[in-house]
Amino acid sequence: MLLRVVMLSCLLSLIGCSEQPDGRAIEDSIQPLTSDESRLVADTREKTVADLQMRYSVAKDVDNVAILQRLIDDGTFVQTTDMMPLGIVWGELICRESGTEWVTAEWDGRRMFALNVPDTTILLFPIAMLEKRRDRQETVDFQLFLTNTVDAIAKMKPDPEYQR
Repeated sequence: MLLRVVMLSCLLSLIGCSEQPDGRAIEDSIQPLTSDESRLVADTREKTVADLQMRYSVAKDVDNVAILQRLIDDGTFVQTTDMMPLGIVWGELICRESGTEWVTAEWDGRRMFALNVPDTTILLFPIAMLEKRRDRQETVDFQLFLTNTVDAIAKMKPDPEYQR
């Protein structure tokens, strides 16, 4: 049952072919990252990982999934107000495992960082994925969350409904 709930919540975090409030399809707003945005993502990831490694006194080769899990285990996750740094680390883990790429997409008049499966309309918003779980005060098993997210992407990727 728990696996089904996790899969459903993961799938709900995947957005494809949704219309924005102005009637345009969200995939029409997908843009590759600018060089400044790419630099911001890379710098944020590096700084956040370094800060977390220092905070938890872990070696540089410790998996980032384990570091994110420490935030859940010590209660820091639900107290975090700015999810962008953690969302970028989370997004990088998804990219590494699934072949997604960072893009920006517009939703409700706001440009946001997102992950896109190339040649599809599949979009993930890793910052929002974490914000949603923080706001619900969910206990997250990051390894299971990552596995389920990557599995959901793999199942959706060949579906003609999501092809561009």
